[in-house]
Amino acid sequence: MELRMNSEQSTFVKFQLFGLDMRLAQDPNSQHLGKTVWDASMVLAKYLERNENKGEFSRKKLAGKRALELGAGCGLAGMGLCLLGCHVVTTDQRDVLPLLQQNIDWNVSSAVLSAADSSLRGPVGDVLVAELDWGNDAHVKAVNPPFDLVVAADVLYAEHLVEPLLRTIAAVTGPRTTTLISYELRSHSVHTAFLEQSSRLFSVRKIPHAKMHPLFQHPSIDIYALRKLPQAHSRSSTSSPSPTPSLQSDGAAESGSSDRTAQIAVASVDDDNECKDTSTTPQIESGKPSVSNNVRQPNEGSVDCSLVETESDAPERFDTCRDKEEPGAVWASRRAGVEAARLLAGIKLDSSDDH
Repeated sequence: MELRMNSEQSTFVKFQLFGLDMRLAQDPNSQHLGKTVWDASMVLAKYLERNENKGEFSRKKLAGKRALELGAGCGLAGMGLCLLGCHVVTTDQRDVLPLLQQNIDWNVSSAVLSAADSSLRGPVGDVLVAELDWGNDAHVKAVNPPFDLVVAADVLYAEHLVEPLLRTIAAVTGPRTTTLISYELRSHSVHTAFLEQSSRLFSVRKIPHAKMHPLFQHPSIDIYALRKLPQAHSRSSTSSPSPTPSLQSDGAAESGSSDRTAQIAVASVDDDNECKDTSTTPQIESGKPSVSNNVRQPNEGSVDCSLVETESDAPERFDTCRDKEEPGAVWASRRAGVEAARLLAGIKLDSSDDH
């Protein structure tokens, strides 16, 4: 069934990235959330595309680097890194791997890329599919960390997943590794847990929406850049035999944590690769969380507004693009569908539900 839109009936989604027309398979009948193309993965992929010519994530700086995708699902972000010239290991749970491999074969296999050579913007890398359950030391060791870049899209939707995700990121990163996490705000409690726990091991900055693709963005979808704090790297590099450092309280990591917890800077990356803080007003748009098909939404708790800083310069919003070009209209329709689904559902699950 060929449908442009992502719905409960669509078996694949069309997407263009770095000049390549992609066909992303998904499984509308699966109960596994990883078998759906989520909007946050599109936002992250298009962010990489927009910044391919300058800055920290330019093609010039990423070509030949080793990259890891966690919770890859349908694999869009990892394929984007491949198209930037990275050597990518894209990972997920065992049940998702056949679909993930199918998408790699359809879109970025050597045969496909050779045939599409004339439409590509530059040298490409390669992609290896591997199993990686967060917190599994054997799986972490098998992918041969550390990596130069780690990406993850829409993997933060349940509070109990935050700790193993961050523990895994700590295990696969080095002192110079940057991790990009893109996700849609659905639960304030999950969002708060992520900011609080990540600040213990990483410096965290929020990518301004002005740096994202002007069409493929939404106020409720953010991208965060993480880099391991010096004391966290020291602990992980000296700990043995396990390659996976603990996120439990530590004197060095926790010192003053109540004062600095998730002091998230909204930073831009200029051509000299220097981060510049922008003057912001801490806020969170409580009306923005939305629920896509097959996504469970835990009860939303209160969130400390000091944990989030948003940019003062308003970006070009996605809904201004309807008359500009077809991809923007498709994206706007997708987001309208998400908001409609959230309103129609009107259901808050008990926090004790099994996510």
